[in-house]
Amino acid sequence: MEDIVCRYILNHLDTHSILTQLTQHQHGFRKAHSFESKLLLTVNDLMCSYDKKIQSDVAILDFSRAVDTVPHESLLEKLDHYGIGGKIQEWIRTFLCSRQMWVAVDGE
Repeated sequence: MEDIVCRYILNHLDTHSILTQLTQHQHGFRKAHSFESKLLLTVNDLMCSYDKKIQSDVAILDFSRAVDTVPHESLLEKLDHYGIGGKIQEWIRTFLCSRQMWVAVDGE
């Protein structure tokens, strides 16, 4: 189900050029733009700076837990703002706000 919702949202964002409006440097979640393409551009920029003897500073951030810290209501408002509403937004709301998790140890 997540894959279907993801494809719907990405198609919507692509059709309405929403990600490209937000930033031309956005590489995640866009066709022909990936982590690898961003990495290649970054390495190229660093090597050009090195060749020109220009200092480069790098900050590395870990967003792996970002989904757990995003204010869910704000995210849902942004989805609505960008035209993602109806059943898709309700499904996302249920996933974010009404989920519970259990851990079983030794089958219990």
